[in-house]
Amino acid sequence: MVTLRKQKISDLDEIKELYGRSASLHNPWTYAPPDLNAYFAQENRYFVCLVESGNIVGTFNISGIVRG
Repeated sequence: MVTLRKQKISDLDEIKELYGRSASLHNPWTYAPPDLNAYFAQENRYFVCLVESGNIVGTFNISGIVRG
């Protein structure tokens, strides 16, 4: 089971390691953000985490919401 949560500054080292480990799997479709501090400042950024351990297993952002 997974849960969604906002990023925390304490996640910085973990997410940096995860992006490094997954580069060969995800490139050329997606890349690690060039500036992790700016990445963490995004309001619409969320992490997908395992409920049992709290480990990060994915990220996503919400964008393109048009009202009216």
